[in-house]
Amino acid sequence: AVITYELASGLDNDNTFEIHPDTGIITIKGRLSRARKSKYMLTVAARDKGDRKAVEDAIVEIIIESDQSELLEFESDPYAFEVTEDAGQSDSSVGREVGTISVKNAASTGQVTYAIVDGDPDKVFVMDKSTGEIKT
Repeated sequence: AVITYELASGLDNDNTFEIHPDTGIITIKGRLSRARKSKYMLTVAARDKGDRKAVEDAIVEIIIESDQSELLEFESDPYAFEVTEDAGQSDSSVGREVGTISVKNAASTGQVTYAIVDGDPDKVFVMDKSTGEIKT
């Protein structure tokens, strides 16, 4: 018997997954986000292309277990750092360390990237995207 597989169209088949018609292996076509959708219920149709011409459907439940951004927790919230004023100083203060931010569970969540996204319109501060260190 020659069996082919296909995903039935429906609400949960939003082109996120595809199925190989000969093997029935389901693969991901797009990005998964638990925040967007935590569970998919796909209907797989198996069709016998031989003499019997039988068709059988199966429901495949796919659960998205985690989204990295949901797992991040900062060591402190809020952070507070103090920096002395440069007025009247002859030394440049560019490159002075202000402080470092970090997440509690960086090792378990994979690579973490830090950035200043708001509150510094004059670009007075720079942040090391890998370490979370803030400098002037």
